Amino acid sequence: MHHPTALVNVADWAADHGVEFLCGIPAGKLNDDRLGRSLDAFFAQRFSILSEITCEVLRLTKLDLHCCHFDPTHLVLYGAYEHSQARPETPIEQLIEQLKISPAHIT
Repeated sequence: MHHPTALVNVADWAADHGVEFLCGIPAGKLNDDRLGRSLDAFFAQRFSILSEITCEVLRLTKLDLHCCHFDPTHLVLYGAYEHSQARPETPIEQLIEQLKISPAHIT
């Protein structure tokens, strides 16, 4: 079951749920700052991670892409566009802008 809790309680949650045994990480090492940094790092690499997971699933299940569709491509477009916007400089500004625009927005 999932029980919402404040991030300051993540070490207690980890101890109660056997994270040390499952992941080899002592529960006391998990805190809200470390969890936040981990999520930031994950977010920056989310597409690469998704591709790696997909490749591993395909390998383990012995499926190939003739049976399913997965498109990990990244499109890069160049030129001037009427509604394009310059990318923000800081990571937090980039995140806020990414949350405001649709995935198909050309920047």
